[in-house]
Amino acid sequence: MIALRVEDVLKAGVLITFVGIVLTALAILLLAIKNASGRGEWGGVILIGPVPIVVGSSPKMALIVAVLALAMMLIMLFLMWSAAKGFR
Repeated sequence: MIALRVEDVLKAGVLITFVGIVLTALAILLLAIKNASGRGEWGGVILIGPVPIVVGSSPKMALIVAVLALAMMLIMLFLMWSAAKGFR
């Protein structure tokens, strides 16, 4: 069994948040560069409680974003499950 300390979970949360901010900034930068030279595609997910709202510039992008959102939700559920199991 893996024992998780509160400090380790806090550090992981800060790191994941920082990585998310950096990836978002890079995505916006790449989108701006792409739009300067041609048409770029985009997509996003808005979570209101457990209800995801998927938007995209094309059906293909909406599907890609929906799959990525599902993968992130599954990873989050796994991390929550493993953390709850580790804290007992």
